[in-house]
Amino acid sequence: MFDDDWNAPDDNLDLCQMMREDARAASWRKARGIPDPKEPEVPSPTAKSPRKRANFFSDLVDGIAKNGQILMTEDGQAFAYEEESGDYRPIPNLTVWLANFFPEFTTRSLLANDIREIAQRLTWRSDIRCDRDSFNRSRELVNLENGVFNLETGELLPHDPRFRFTYQIRASYLAEPEVPSCPAFDAFCASSLGGIADKRRLLLEIIGYICSDQSDGKCAFLLKGEPDSGKSVVSAFIARLFDPALVSSIPLHQLGDRFFRAELAGKKVNIAGEIAGRSLRDISIFKSITGGDRITGEYKGRDPFCFTPRCKLLFSGNTLPRATEADTTAAFVNRLVVLLFNRSIPRRQQDRQLPDKLWRERDAIVTLALRAMWEVMGRNFLFTLPADSKAFLRSFADRSNILQGFLEEVCVRAPDARVFNVDLWRAFSDYCDRNGLDRLSRSQLYDLLSGVPGVIAKRIRIGSENRQGHVGIGLKAAYLAGTVEQTAQSPAPQGEDRSEKTEKYIITEGDDADGRA
Repeated sequence: MFDDDWNAPDDNLDLCQMMREDARAASWRKARGIPDPKEPEVPSPTAKSPRKRANFFSDLVDGIAKNGQILMTEDGQAFAYEEESGDYRPIPNLTVWLANFFPEFTTRSLLANDIREIAQRLTWRSDIRCDRDSFNRSRELVNLENGVFNLETGELLPHDPRFRFTYQIRASYLAEPEVPSCPAFDAFCASSLGGIADKRRLLLEIIGYICSDQSDGKCAFLLKGEPDSGKSVVSAFIARLFDPALVSSIPLHQLGDRFFRAELAGKKVNIAGEIAGRSLRDISIFKSITGGDRITGEYKGRDPFCFTPRCKLLFSGNTLPRATEADTTAAFVNRLVVLLFNRSIPRRQQDRQLPDKLWRERDAIVTLALRAMWEVMGRNFLFTLPADSKAFLRSFADRSNILQGFLEEVCVRAPDARVFNVDLWRAFSDYCDRNGLDRLSRSQLYDLLSGVPGVIAKRIRIGSENRQGHVGIGLKAAYLAGTVEQTAQSPAPQGEDRSEKTEKYIITEGDDADGRA
């Protein structure tokens, strides 16, 4: 069953079509009374000579390999197929698994060394080797308790090892044409989301996207709101849909750490609570994870490895980290889908049984979520964005990009403009205090300015003073006057016009490039 064609993804391979052909063949045999082909029986361990016993071990290994029960990744991790759940599960200890796999009459004549030899022989088999990226490769399919749902066609297929799932959603798809009823979920949306239809729709889209293997949305999700607003209820419900081994909790600011991101390998969803308010300096790993690009991870004491993250990112909290660069801010905002929980529910009004009520409605909720996901796919992965979410993202982008706001409000940019660093820093500090923004350090400000086209840091002379400053940038008149008044240490010499103070921040035509008159 698992030949070399299964070891690499094939865009032309239609697993659903193969399933339909198998079903037609089985129906044809049943109509003519032809029995289904049987698997060969496991040989009996009666061989005594070393050669015959070796042949016996080979027969056992052949039987395991041919029935598709086990796969071995390139790094030596074994996976066993679970018939009931229709997915492959990691095998912590291969010898223990083998001892429980064989019938009792077989294991009765096997020694511990025999089991270890069989395990070793399995690692030699090329027909059960696979790449980790070959798991969950059919993005349009979702593995559920009652079968495999095809997001593109709406079909519900039986479980099959050829799909190579490593997860199962702990819910069933309701194939009835009518809209499933979920009164507890509707009541939750009415209280925590204000009964706004767009917010309910977005919540279903988030659940559907997390359940699927689609990555074309290239986004992460944020549940933002005050305490007791319902964010944790949603996070807990989504986490409960998966095996705990498939859920990680890496904070946003630690995704770039090579040891932490290794924990994302094989995970279905990463759910993290409160987000640290520190600045985002580098979001390259964030972009790679949301885009489904290959990244490198490393477990402590082991060699680095490459993998394609399939997990979705879900964060919750009432703050977001700011970015200090325009490009970083834009890239982060463009990959963020935000659902706002604007109402904090008083404790006396909270339903303590709500998590269990939602769990009893999981089949209906997941069914509605998968249907919402089908609509998202039809819109080329454009998620519903409520009005308050749009306003929040726009405000966040404006406040996060401190440098851009400072340049637009306080500064002028021109080839002949110049300003001392001491005055530039004082104007920047005043701007941050005036707008309630966290202040960058001097070195951070100057580093960011170095990336602004036409702005150069150098020692300059303005009037009679020679200091470190910047060329290509100056301060607007209103802020320049305030700066001059704050830095004046003594009255102007007799006969000196104070208006000259405001003119000395602009290079005159008589000044050369070095600032000398």
